[in-house]
Amino acid sequence: MVTLTCHPMHAQGAAHQAQEVACAEEYIVQAGDSLGRIADKYLGDSAAYPAIIVATNQRHETDDTFAQITNPDLIEIGWKLCVPGAAEAAPAATGVKPLTDELLSELEVYIEETRELYHIPGTVVVIVQGGEVVYAEGFGVKEVGGDDPVTPDTIFTIGSLGKAMTSMM
Repeated sequence: MVTLTCHPMHAQGAAHQAQEVACAEEYIVQAGDSLGRIADKYLGDSAAYPAIIVATNQRHETDDTFAQITNPDLIEIGWKLCVPGAAEAAPAATGVKPLTDELLSELEVYIEETRELYHIPGTVVVIVQGGEVVYAEGFGVKEVGGDDPVTPDTIFTIGSLGKAMTSMM
C-alpha cells in the first residue's frame, strides 16, 4: 500500500487569483526567520505559511521587489514578503485546489506512474474534503500476476504498519 500526500506548497499555484492581493504587512526577512514563524506572528497560525507564499508570489508578478518563493524551506535575509490579512490568508493557507476533471486526470496519471515505478500491484486512493469523500478510485490489480482489479472497496492488510501507528499514540 502507498499513501500519497500533497504538501500545500504544490497547490499554491492554483490559488492565484486574477485580482492583486493586498498585503496587510510588507515584511523583510530577518536572521532566524522561517515562514512558519512569520505566519504565527502575523496570522496567528504557523501552518498558514502557504498564504504568505501565495501572496508574495502574486505580488512578485507585478512588483519584482517582492521575493519569488519556490521552496518554502528556503527564505533569505532581506527578502520582501507580502503577508496577507487573516481573512485573505484562510483560503490560501489550505492550499486546496478544486477537483477538476483535468486535475483528477493528472493525479491518476501520477498515481499510475508511481505505482508502476515502485512495482506496486494495486492501491486505492481516497480524497476527503470537508469530511466528505469526493474521490475514490482503485488502481492496478489485487495481487501480482492476477487479473482481479482493485476497486475502492478492496480491503488490504496493513501488515506491520500497526506497530508504527501504535508507537505514535
